[in-house]
Amino acid sequence: MLKKAGIALLGIFIVIQFFRIDKTNPEYNEAEDFITITQPPTEIASLIKLACYDCHSHQAKYPWYSNIAPVSWMVANHIKEGSWGIIIKDMIFGQ
Repeated sequence: MLKKAGIALLGIFIVIQFFRIDKTNPEYNEAEDFITITQPPTEIASLIKLACYDCHSHQAKYPWYSNIAPVSWMVANHIKEGSWGIIIKDMIFGQ
């Protein structure tokens, strides 16, 4: 019984690998970039790029584990939620 359950779980895990996430980034205009607009000091700009840009910009870089479902779905959701800040900024500032 336990062996059948393990095989079934392995089968499900293999099947869900065929449901890939969309990793395309929207168009990027450097003139509308947060760092270009605000011009923070170099140390802060590099910290923002290192800590925030992967999820909170249109320049998302997906880590290796974003290729493995169901973790890929969680990463995609996190990036989707993080991009809401960009969308709100674009609506407020008209960019």
